Amino acid sequence: MAGPLQSTASFPRALMEGVKLWWGDAAKGTPEYWTEMYQKIDSERNYEEYVQEITLGLAQMTPEGDSVTYDSPQQGFMSRVQNVAWTLGIMVTHAELKDNLYPQLTEKRVRMLRRAFAETKNINAASVYNNAFSSSYTGADGVSLLNTAHPNFSGGTWSNTFTVASEFSQYAVEDLLILLMLSKNDRGYIEPLQPEKLIVHPNNYFNAEVVLKTAKVVGSNANDINPLNGGMIRKGFMSNPYLASTGAWFVKTNAEDGLLWQEREALEYWEDNDTDTRNLKIAAYERYAFAWANPRGLFGVNAA
Repeated sequence: MAGPLQSTASFPRALMEGVKLWWGDAAKGTPEYWTEMYQKIDSERNYEEYVQEITLGLAQMTPEGDSVTYDSPQQGFMSRVQNVAWTLGIMVTHAELKDNLYPQLTEKRVRMLRRAFAETKNINAASVYNNAFSSSYTGADGVSLLNTAHPNFSGGTWSNTFTVASEFSQYAVEDLLILLMLSKNDRGYIEPLQPEKLIVHPNNYFNAEVVLKTAKVVGSNANDINPLNGGMIRKGFMSNPYLASTGAWFVKTNAEDGLLWQEREALEYWEDNDTDTRNLKIAAYERYAFAWANPRGLFGVNAA
């Protein structure tokens, strides 16, 4: 769809000498928060399907002379993740290109596109986290990503959040890590999950610094050590300004096929001139999706 046309009227001062510099965004670039929040999966299709494989049950004690007890693995929950295309472009008149006296304005156009796509991607990546507690956004098991009653395909339920939300603190993080370490798979095996990354809203940035980096128990005169200071969360923490809830905080785990950044086509740019008008078109395109397969990839709390 054609949009606004950049012409000589868009930057009238660019037709005259004397401008010292053109300023705009305060930051030189946009951090790629999504790279720390997801496991990247290369996609080769319009959509991809992720199917749970349920393992065998426990070995059975067998009296002497009795036959072997047999079991069978089976298919469990299935997710389908559809890739979504994202596009944006700039269309510039031939006169603007010829009469603009400042090459740096032209050079910034691709940079602006890159910034726009990064901003969009950060918003899309945070959307999974922002809707992690919403019953309107469900996974293959029929409940929200963070839920106190994830159903097991083989029966029973499990939880990756608290029944009563706790504000971010050293003790709340410890309790969530205990819940994580006691997590079981669909057949009741203990899952050897490891906490990889603590993710917080900027409102909790300094609290996270204190909680993870203080040698002794936070806010106490006791001489007890702070166990979170020993690198248990091996990739530390990040604050993400795209998180909607100031009171939400998360721990990303090492679960395989947990949180997924499914990339079908990486960001690419192209330009072309319209035959009739000689207008220059600069455009960009990428196709991807953010989703989850195994909800054990994230534990979290919303104390908003």
